[in-house]
Amino acid sequence: GMGGGGGGGCGCDTYSDTASQYNNDSPSRQLGRQGDRRDRVQWKDVSGSAASVEHARRQRNSDSNLQQMEVDMKRISDSPLRQILVRAAQMPRTEILESPAQNFVKRSEAAFSTELTEAQKKAARVQPQLTALAEMLKLGREHVDREGSPRWLAGFELALGTVLAHKVRAESYNLMLAKAKRGMKFETQKNNTWRLEPHKEISIGSKVAKDGLLATELLENVAETHKGTPWGLLAMRELQNPVGWKWVEDYTDLAPPARNMAGNNNNNPPPVPRPGTDEQARMLKKPPPKRPIPKL
Repeated sequence: GMGGGGGGGCGCDTYSDTASQYNNDSPSRQLGRQGDRRDRVQWKDVSGSAASVEHARRQRNSDSNLQQMEVDMKRISDSPLRQILVRAAQMPRTEILESPAQNFVKRSEAAFSTELTEAQKKAARVQPQLTALAEMLKLGREHVDREGSPRWLAGFELALGTVLAHKVRAESYNLMLAKAKRGMKFETQKNNTWRLEPHKEISIGSKVAKDGLLATELLENVAETHKGTPWGLLAMRELQNPVGWKWVEDYTDLAPPARNMAGNNNNNPPPVPRPGTDEQARMLKKPPPKRPIPKL
């Protein structure tokens, strides 16, 4: 799974337990967290790269498992799309843009620019990794017509759609911050805050927008074609997170709270009334006369 905004999972486990064993290792498991021990592909274990005592015991009990895995490996080697998926799954773990800064108060031009630059660093760190994974998976697109397994096709489209969605989210975030650094004017004069909100449309960067459309198209296809399956449900969940951003202006009250203005917050005693004045008497209003004074 990939961690999503706000720390929640984004539902990016490309394959489910219903898929064959080799299908359990997916490229998108490399995103956001280290794969659980159970997530790793079984035929890797057979090759001795990550053997476990429990697995060895099961293997002794069933030679047919080994034969099945050899068949599975041949199925992978015979299919370019499956080879690409497996290669992508073996790439190093990839970070995603998680809980990025969205509120930027313009106290001064310099402070505002510094805050935007800091936020850009986070996006810049994850972009190259996501791009490498997306480019690797894109190579599989030309082999889609030759893939006969609906499960592998669903897994491929879900993997590429999800990785592209995360890549575009990071890229469009970075571009919107760059736009703010170039200067944006508030429509309402008193406003002093810019807030980045998730948005389905990408208003900046044509290549980013193109990848955003492809991500949405792939995920929508999986959600529709594989409705009710784990792939379909995961695609629907990813579609709930827009890939673009928009700037919304707002007002932040920068005045200190009123209680801090009273002057009694510094442990000093309250001011002593001047001699000859009764504080309470001074505060009371004079009662109005009962009837108007007659004119003489």
